[in-house]
Amino acid sequence: MLTFFALQLDKTNLSSAMTTTFIKDIGIINDIVNNGNQLLLAVTVIFEIPSNMMLSKLGAPVCLTLECFSWGMVATFQAFVNNKSCYYATRFLLGLFEAGYLAGSLFVIGMFYTKKETALRMTVLYTANYLAAGIFNLDDAAGLKDWQVPFLGSPLINISALTIFSDRDREIMSRRIIFKDCARGVELSSTVQYCYIDYYIWLYALISFISLVPNRRLLLYGPIIIRNLGFGKFKANLLASVRNFALVSLAVIAAWVSDKAKLRGPTCFACTCTS
Repeated sequence: MLTFFALQLDKTNLSSAMTTTFIKDIGIINDIVNNGNQLLLAVTVIFEIPSNMMLSKLGAPVCLTLECFSWGMVATFQAFVNNKSCYYATRFLLGLFEAGYLAGSLFVIGMFYTKKETALRMTVLYTANYLAAGIFNLDDAAGLKDWQVPFLGSPLINISALTIFSDRDREIMSRRIIFKDCARGVELSSTVQYCYIDYYIWLYALISFISLVPNRRLLLYGPIIIRNLGFGKFKANLLASVRNFALVSLAVIAAWVSDKAKLRGPTCFACTCTS
């Protein structure tokens, strides 16, 4: 969750930076911000499948570690962009190195938790998106501009996450799955092919698409819209974060109910209707 939090911090801190002097300082306009944001998403989509193919060849621990290190370095240099070209370059590289990380994270969760435990853990993973969107507001730290501080935070989070579990801890967690989830089998190519024709998967994908399309714009422009209503930078970011923390609470409750009642579909449908 910590590394995914850092990933989402890289993506969402741009919205908070727009409430500061970020655009003026690097000499760009809103259209360039939009183009850079779309560039990151487009590159992520393009390299999603190649990244997951590499993950299956190298293994999740090796591949995800390389990705965390790579995007952490790029995220650090975001704090020092000073023109349009640097801005586009960092957004492109972030999309390149962050592609495939979400799927890899879900795979790692499946390695250490049983089927009955995965829903709540995956929800906690996804809530990192909204928590990251609600955290900003460090002004002029160590002589830096206020928009530079969040860009320097994700590498520290990535490094701390790599030291949480020892080799022995990972061995114990893996063995626990073998004993508690005996029904888990080896993935076959026929299983993967079946996923492409399973209409339930396409239905869930459609629901996610419908919910994410408007949400991305709101995450990007929410703080600046609130600030244009007359609020200061600090209060605008605080007000924009309220919905995110409310969504976290709802998501955790829904995941807990889903695990206990074992009703995934109805729970997802209820959340969709609520939203």
